[in-house]
Amino acid sequence: NLAYHWLDFAGNVVTWEGARTPLALAPGTAAVVNASVIAPTVAGSYALRFDLVQEGVTWFSGQGVAAPARSVRVDAVQYGVTYTPGVASVQLAANAAAAVPLTIRNTGSLTWRSSDGYALSYHVVRPDGTVVQWDGLRTGIPVAVGPGDSTVVFATVQAPGRGSFIIKFDLVREGVSWFSDQGVPPGEVPVRVD
Repeated sequence: NLAYHWLDFAGNVVTWEGARTPLALAPGTAAVVNASVIAPTVAGSYALRFDLVQEGVTWFSGQGVAAPARSVRVDAVQYGVTYTPGVASVQLAANAAAAVPLTIRNTGSLTWRSSDGYALSYHVVRPDGTVVQWDGLRTGIPVAVGPGDSTVVFATVQAPGRGSFIIKFDLVREGVSWFSDQGVPPGEVPVRVD
């Protein structure tokens, strides 16, 4: 397999067992390979050293095969969140509101504080993807949520009318950006309104 090692610029190993990319090469042949690479979790400058490995036997670099390093800059992901709904679906009466429990985990590099304009909101779409409502109600974030931290938010959602819908939860920094506009997938919960 083709694998890799991440090193810091002092030469210390950050990751030794990099992701594997399968190879099937006969002796004397060459191939262009799209390597699977997972970046370190901390932003910074690193050396990326590709290396072949015969699993359970040896790394090629351990047998004297040169494994030159490439300089790589890893940037922090500013906007990142995972949404874990506390319910599988929501059922509402027409014109009613409900509090939906949702665990939000910060997978980015910014700390979220309600005082800095961060809030949980949502978009309402039909099952075919048609947007019914873009700007849902806002729910403040109860505590500061730093990178890697999580909290439970009880998001207030209101029925848009009768029928079946999907609530797409989306964090927003007011006046700056929706997280979904930064490439972060929203969290989804189906809603039935009678």
